[in-house]
Amino acid sequence: MEAPGSRKEQAERSRETLLDAAAEEFWRHGLDGTRIQDVLDRAGMTKGGLYHHFASKADIAVELAALDEAHWSAVAAEVGPRRGLDALGAYVQAVVDAVTGSVRVRAVLRMVEELPAGTADPFADLPPVRESARAEARLEAAAEDDFDEPAVPPLPPER
Repeated sequence: MEAPGSRKEQAERSRETLLDAAAEEFWRHGLDGTRIQDVLDRAGMTKGGLYHHFASKADIAVELAALDEAHWSAVAAEVGPRRGLDALGAYVQAVVDAVTGSVRVRAVLRMVEELPAGTADPFADLPPVRESARAEARLEAAAEDDFDEPAVPPLPPER
């Protein structure tokens, strides 16, 4: 077993610091508007530290997208057993919590939002993102499951 301050733990902390710093910069300036130096300055790290973990800014973006997918898959698993308005309410709350509480989620939303209209999604071929789309479809199906009948009975016709 490794010591509490082991190299492995230090490397993981450095990696998480880089992801958080990159997410903050991507959220503030967009993927194209963020320079690697901005990420390094925010993280307080050197280029060598960054390139130990990631080959490029795009690799950081892909990792953030994969982590985002894992988050939404967990939400889908939690909401999955629920039905109708209960599922919809749980999903909406999860979205609000994620967007307000995680700069990583906001960064991925901005990256996706900035894709020019009509261009292919650069994350579309990534297995995590394909799985994220499946998770979203499961959430939508759960939310729509009980909507065949109105939750509130219709008003009687006026006389």
